[in-house]
Amino acid sequence: MAGYFHFTYGLLKEAVEGPMNAAVLELSFQFLILQGVAYTLVGVLFIVLPNTIAENVLMFKVEGTGDGILRAAGAMLTIIGYFYVQGGRTGDRFFIASTTFDRLTIVPLLVLILGLLGTPVGLCVTFAILDPLLALSTAFVRYLEVPGPAGARVSVTQCRRVISSPTERLISMQLAQAILRPLGHPARSSHQLGFLSSRFGRRGFATDQFFTTNDEVKLRFTDSGGDGYPLVFLHGWTANGRWFNKNIDFLSSKGLRVITMDYRGMGDSDKPGHGARVARISTDVKCLVDELELKDAVFCGTSMGFTVISLYYELYGKHRLKGACFVDQTAAQYIKPTWELGSLGLCTREMVGVLKSELKFDPQGFGRGVASSGFGVKPPTEEEYAWFLKEYLKCDLEFCGRLMEDHANLDLRDLIPHMKLPILNLIGGSTKCHNIEGMKYIGENAPNGLNKIYPKYGHWLYWEDPDNFNQDILHFVNYVNSNANDTENGALMENF
Repeated sequence: MAGYFHFTYGLLKEAVEGPMNAAVLELSFQFLILQGVAYTLVGVLFIVLPNTIAENVLMFKVEGTGDGILRAAGAMLTIIGYFYVQGGRTGDRFFIASTTFDRLTIVPLLVLILGLLGTPVGLCVTFAILDPLLALSTAFVRYLEVPGPAGARVSVTQCRRVISSPTERLISMQLAQAILRPLGHPARSSHQLGFLSSRFGRRGFATDQFFTTNDEVKLRFTDSGGDGYPLVFLHGWTANGRWFNKNIDFLSSKGLRVITMDYRGMGDSDKPGHGARVARISTDVKCLVDELELKDAVFCGTSMGFTVISLYYELYGKHRLKGACFVDQTAAQYIKPTWELGSLGLCTREMVGVLKSELKFDPQGFGRGVASSGFGVKPPTEEEYAWFLKEYLKCDLEFCGRLMEDHANLDLRDLIPHMKLPILNLIGGSTKCHNIEGMKYIGENAPNGLNKIYPKYGHWLYWEDPDNFNQDILHFVNYVNSNANDTENGALMENF
């Protein structure tokens, strides 16, 4: 019994104190929260001042048990409003879908019951029309969004939406559903429905999709589509593709085809428990770019993403690869007699062993540490802490501990001088993760490399300073592709 009360208290505390991620919640969830606040306030007014509301707003005189009926209606509005507020605060991608169904079916039924009990007809009709319209509006806003912290998942995940206006988006999605559902379309990825993409322009609209690797693991990815230069974002350790939410929309609006993925064991991808090696992650990347039939892509790898791209190059050469951007990663993490420029925190096997213990025994505390270490001079807000922790806890942390062992053990200094492609190496000047000189080694020793330092920003500089980062990436991708005949020697990046 004590355990039950402790559990109930925990739920109540979480409901009251849980994060409202206003800084990172998408517009659809903020819109739903606003509806909930409005419903709750109106409901409280009906409960507290039923006669005043009836006579001055609804224009009818309360008789008999009429005030009790209005209070019942107010209670229902208050409960519904609270439900919308709490659901919107979660940012959960399925909540809007489920509540839209409820508002189109269950809520009108409740309104009908209240009407039969004597609630004013005008009030019932107004609410029966208004609430479903608001539900559909919220769902439509959700549909039009580029995925944010919560992400958007539609029933036909194989449909790529690359269309310019909201009307075209809606029509094309309805068309795709009408075609695919009766046929039970077996397609695994969006490129198989390319006829829906570039007909309507370059503007990208990325949605959650899934593909299957060559060892039968299902991984999440997003693809803004279009016929622009492809840019593949590859995230760091214990992160996922949503770390690039501040970059996708702008870059796709500039004509790039922007792709993200969640590595196995992280985000919304499968958690198979095997494959905790960077080389396996690199092979998963190859599976994705082959599935999408990309040509001359630029890979942008942050943190461990540098290692993923480097091993991809070592294993597959320039297969579908045109250039690479690395973000805040040293060439070798472990400190050795011949190398003192490694990681600031994970520079020995013993430290990685401690990390694995913390992942097991204090995952939430370690998660806050991960979020804190990602920022430079300015720390993350509480809302950002909450969102990063939520996404980090999606990971299979035991798998991630083994993956870090493999990643930290790799020394890529011997490979860098042989990477014959343009490389833009971005460094957080206020990073808490790696030795700056160790990161500069990459751009200085790559045949066609260039270093750039963001003085005030840290390991997640692409999140902290998205405006400058987005411009640098856009310039790099366009520059690499406009100098197609000069990508292997040092002249290209010297002129960048």
